[in-house]
Amino acid sequence: MLSCALLPMLALELLQGPDELSYDPNVVGDLGGYSARAEDVIGMLGGASWVVVGGSENVNGDFHAFLENEAGLIDLGTFGGPLSEAVAVNVFEEVVGWADSIGANGAVSARAFSWSAGSGLVDLGDLGGYRSWATDIDIYSSFICGTSETQAGDLHAFFLNPASGGMVDCGTLGGSWSQANATGNMTVVGQSQNTQGFKRAFLWSSWSGMSDLGALNGGISDATDISLNGYICGWSSTGNPGEVHAVFYQSFPTSQIIDLGTLGGGISLAHSINNRADVVGTSETISGDWHAFYWDEDTGRMHDLNEFIHPASGWVLESANHLTDSGWICGSGTFNGRRQGFVLRPFRMSVLGSTAGTNVTFRAYDLEPGLKVYFAASLMTGRFPIPGFPGLELGLHSPIRVASSVVGVGTKMASVSVFAPLSIKGMTIHFQAVVPPRYLVSPIFSKTFF
Repeated sequence: MLSCALLPMLALELLQGPDELSYDPNVVGDLGGYSARAEDVIGMLGGASWVVVGGSENVNGDFHAFLENEAGLIDLGTFGGPLSEAVAVNVFEEVVGWADSIGANGAVSARAFSWSAGSGLVDLGDLGGYRSWATDIDIYSSFICGTSETQAGDLHAFFLNPASGGMVDCGTLGGSWSQANATGNMTVVGQSQNTQGFKRAFLWSSWSGMSDLGALNGGISDATDISLNGYICGWSSTGNPGEVHAVFYQSFPTSQIIDLGTLGGGISLAHSINNRADVVGTSETISGDWHAFYWDEDTGRMHDLNEFIHPASGWVLESANHLTDSGWICGSGTFNGRRQGFVLRPFRMSVLGSTAGTNVTFRAYDLEPGLKVYFAASLMTGRFPIPGFPGLELGLHSPIRVASSVVGVGTKMASVSVFAPLSIKGMTIHFQAVVPPRYLVSPIFSKTFF
């Protein structure tokens, strides 16, 4: 058996593939009503800073935009009407969405808004009509996209740079309408009617205008998100009756539309893509239920996100709406039968230092302060049930506990240093971190000491 002092070092490989994911699901956006959904999340690696936005039912039964961060939950309110929703947030905690206003004649109209702690709700205007909706904000700037009613009564996608002027009408693909879904690097993606009357995914920029991104088998399509490096995801009809599949619009090394498949049913919809070209969304299962999915570009496989949380969590994850580069995911599902917004925090560990005869440091990331984390090690992988926690097991053979640490306030990280003796030089050792009360087990990390 491995000595308690035999600690390997692990490469700081913090972005694992989907088969190695382990997530800690958290309820967000509860304004007191029965239903909520999370639309966008900013999660910094290590968990020291995060913010999530979405919409939630309040105690009066109205649906309101919310922002939640480490300081607490904020109801963003409306322009006097009953409803609002926040759909996106950037790193400066500037939020965009839509909120109802009440006109002089008593009519209720949705209005695109931006919100910040300093300015509160700000009406972003329109393209000449009465209604507008903001749908995204660039993560590192204040560029905004959305959809607005024009003076003629049509709906058109818009792009807005608040620093330089009013809304820019993105036009259409030749039809009467378009809608914007996401923006990145001063480009916009969405859906538009073309000259034949079909609904098609588009990419727009001020320098090249609007272009048709195509569809599987020439059908209908929609572009729902674009990453900073230009990756685009969406959905398309497949040509088979009743089938709609999530897609990845690949531009390099070849330009093609990649069908991401489904979780067994006939329909899947992609909602978000990150700079690794990983995609999340929702899919019909073979039983007809809706489950959140994670598609991994490295393997080209679609995974049910519910496989990466423990069944004892009480969650059924139904739709994943946003994915960050550091692996945070937000969306909506049911928690103990109640519809709620969720944030998934990736549970990861690392071991810093790889030299026998020196101190190595164990770290576990993205956890709530006060939780106790145990670090285990073994010379072999295998299966080891955790006593007292049915269904929870390590992927190690006869592991021993080598260290433990309590998650600190502010850092959201457990960290402990232990001496690695010279006797482990040349040995390959496997490690995992575990938080039994939360049913969390990290991916296995293996490392050979020098």
